[in-house]
Amino acid sequence: MENGMQQRAETEKGVLDLLVERYAGLGRGKRRVADFIFRDPVRAAFMTAAELGEKSGASEATAIRLAADLGFAGFPQMQRALGQGLARGGFQELPGAGQEGEGTQTASPNAAEEEGSGAPSPGDDPGAMLRYTLLADAQRIRDTLTAVDPQAFALALELLDSARRIYVVGLRESGVLAKMMARSLRMIYDGVCLLDGGSENDLLEQVMRISGEDVIVAISFPRYSIRTVKVLEYASSRSAGIITLTDSVHSPVNLYASCSLQAVCGMGSFLESMTAPLSLINAIVCALAARHEDEVLRSMRTVERAAGEHQMLGNEEMDYFEGSIELRPFGPSQGGGA
Repeated sequence: MENGMQQRAETEKGVLDLLVERYAGLGRGKRRVADFIFRDPVRAAFMTAAELGEKSGASEATAIRLAADLGFAGFPQMQRALGQGLARGGFQELPGAGQEGEGTQTASPNAAEEEGSGAPSPGDDPGAMLRYTLLADAQRIRDTLTAVDPQAFALALELLDSARRIYVVGLRESGVLAKMMARSLRMIYDGVCLLDGGSENDLLEQVMRISGEDVIVAISFPRYSIRTVKVLEYASSRSAGIITLTDSVHSPVNLYASCSLQAVCGMGSFLESMTAPLSLINAIVCALAARHEDEVLRSMRTVERAAGEHQMLGNEEMDYFEGSIELRPFGPSQGGGA
């Protein structure tokens, strides 16, 4: 009971205050972690212990031990305390929250006490969770912008633009991203093939004709799929260009990459956030569409015309009395009325 009350008092005190008080007694590695939190508490609030340890030049274990030294039951509790400060608006003037070039001490470390201990935490209040999650995704996009090498991005565009065929593969959580990318690329190029997620043999059958004139885009975020790696191994043996969209230079798909682009997909809850990877895909598609504006417009008109002719684009209305469904195209009626 006493430990629980002490931990609550420490949390209400604020992580930044605790770090200031105990900084002198911290070891070198823990000081590195503390320095990173001082510089950018917003980013730190959305990082795992491994990410915080890596970014600060320490280690995951050091980040976890720092949380214990500050009186928290574990790293998630310290991270939650930082998130509570963000949800209450205590960090909104910091660089990580969108204000660049200003010092990291513009927000009061005592924001929790100034606003009262009854302020909602992200887990308790829907509005706070909305703010917490969207700001976290915005930060991931900023981090991705920093992480992507412009030369690698330009190389990816050249590989796609010069390919005879483009294969797109993404399994597990990455499957939705792969589907969206393939659909967008089809508006620009012929010969775009989305590899579906059947068995390993099915994937190899779909890509068996790949050659050195082709490119395969592999989208792979944790948890990584071994089947994706196997497909890339085969594509590499056929001298195909390989573009990887993943979360780290250490990702297994990069073993075969001709060009690799990294996007941040930090853990938002029990799911990985795919906001930044999707934004990176949008950047690729928009850059290619700008090169082929006429083709894109022609493709869009063709789709709209075909959909109208075959009644695939229109209002879908159900007659609840007769149980029938009528598909009615948009625009002027067939009877000549407006």
